Amino acid sequence: MALSSTNKSLCNKLVSDYENLVSPVKSSKALLKKNMSDLDSFVRGMTFSNPVDLQGAVDGFLNAAEAGLPTADLSGMEDLDGFIKSCPYLSGLAPASVSAGSISGIFDDIGNLISDLIPSFPEFGASALADAINTALGGVGLPGGDALGAILGKADQLLNCLSGLCAAHDPSYIGSLTDIAVDLQGLYDDLNIIDSGPNAGKFDFDSFYSNAGMSASQQAALNGVTTNIGNQKQSAATAVQDSIDKVKELTKAGGFF
Repeated sequence: MALSSTNKSLCNKLVSDYENLVSPVKSSKALLKKNMSDLDSFVRGMTFSNPVDLQGAVDGFLNAAEAGLPTADLSGMEDLDGFIKSCPYLSGLAPASVSAGSISGIFDDIGNLISDLIPSFPEFGASALADAINTALGGVGLPGGDALGAILGKADQLLNCLSGLCAAHDPSYIGSLTDIAVDLQGLYDDLNIIDSGPNAGKFDFDSFYSNAGMSASQQAALNGVTTNIGNQKQSAATAVQDSIDKVKELTKAGGFF
């Protein structure tokens, strides 16, 4: 069945949309490749820590990072209110804006904690590089930023629509379909990103670490530290958002600020 003029215009939109859609991925490609190269060099030259000592370092990192997070309970709101009123630099800002702006300082603190641990526990250095890759692909801690893994997922959806709704009914779209499919798969392959299944859009650390000659236990050690770093950053983002929501609630009710 031939495409209607309306369907043809929509198929043309899909073809036209592709480059703009994946542009953030291509713009970030050089940085991601550098992170991959740095991580590869780092893990090939590192000496792994005693597992018990490493777990102690992870626990200490988490405890120290948690101590720097805002709270949305009454005590936390009283502290925020008092701090703003005592600090002329902040007094002209909306309380919710002050809370939102704290995320940068929290992430800086997490980065400093990691930097302090790297000389004794190089797993934190490797995991910081791995987390940078995860952050780019998942968008964690990047308000308004592009989650590159999600963009690739949308590109897959676009490709499926172009295949099933356009090229299947009009052979003139086969060329565009082929070009997009090759380009998209190239992005997945070049950036070592999983292209299907429940982990689609995530970095394939298993293959990456195996290619670097790491054992299963070494991979598990790095994955564990990386997961804890990522979880802590997500906890920070959640804590800040909870604080913002509570500030707005109290401001509206006239209880504070």
